[in-house]
Amino acid sequence: MRAPFYRPGFVDSGPGSDETGFLTVTGWAFLSGMPDHLVDDAFSIDIGVPTMAGMQAFQNLHPIETREDVRGAFPGSPSSNGFHFVLKLDSPAAQGHIGIILKRDGIPAETGTGGPIIDCTDPTRAAAALGIPDQMVPKLANLMLNESERLAGSVVKRSTPISLFVDPSFACNLHCPHCLSEDLRAKRQTRAVMKPDMLDRILDRYGAHLIQIIFALWGEPLLNRRTDDLVRRAKQHGIFTEYSTNLSVPLSDARIDGIVTSGIDEIRLSIDGATQETYEKYRVGGSLDLVLSNLRRLIAAKQRLG
Repeated sequence: MRAPFYRPGFVDSGPGSDETGFLTVTGWAFLSGMPDHLVDDAFSIDIGVPTMAGMQAFQNLHPIETREDVRGAFPGSPSSNGFHFVLKLDSPAAQGHIGIILKRDGIPAETGTGGPIIDCTDPTRAAAALGIPDQMVPKLANLMLNESERLAGSVVKRSTPISLFVDPSFACNLHCPHCLSEDLRAKRQTRAVMKPDMLDRILDRYGAHLIQIIFALWGEPLLNRRTDDLVRRAKQHGIFTEYSTNLSVPLSDARIDGIVTSGIDEIRLSIDGATQETYEKYRVGGSLDLVLSNLRRLIAAKQRLG
């Protein structure tokens, strides 16, 4: 089981609040011979958390996540074997491990432990325990504050954004039906192309705390020839970057290499249809052959450039 996080006394939830923090527990577990269709009803988990006031029990929790990595390692295991629980504590957590009881039809079948509990009051110590680099400590501290405020329902936030949509280009080369952006462009609405100095101003203010930037929103990001530069600037701040693209854009060999070497972490492809006839019904004006050619070139460049 991955180590749980604990963040005590971080959020002022208002007068009279006895809020002491939350415990996040993430992991996977299953009982052998448990068929898929019975998992949600028959399989449950009890968790005991050591606190300053004694053991606090959370009973009859159910797996809520599909973990294909676990199924790959253990063929025949049920698909719903992962869990991610956020537990509200009545008393500050104590040092130690959490206790786990796996139950089948309400009857204890196996016991175990998870942890140890990591106290995130001091983000620097928590980062060291989790193997997070020192330069990422401000991001971890802001993330914990952000999550604590969310869980506590705080109206006034002290945390700064952890994720942003940054639009490199409002324009698009396709004319997809039911696209809100296309409707706006048809009404002659325009937006300036994102320039690196615009992003620099955002990063100067939020870069130390940002965890993710999605470089896409209204338009096609690859229509901006500086998108690769935007990604590189974000990566200098240790930010996870991604964008979605129709990839139906003519790309030179240099541009293909630039995309691969920019540091982009994830590219999502918008492709609707396995033949040009079906593809162009939604991706109006697009070429499936061009998309697949660009994709093959990106893969080849990724392999060639390591």
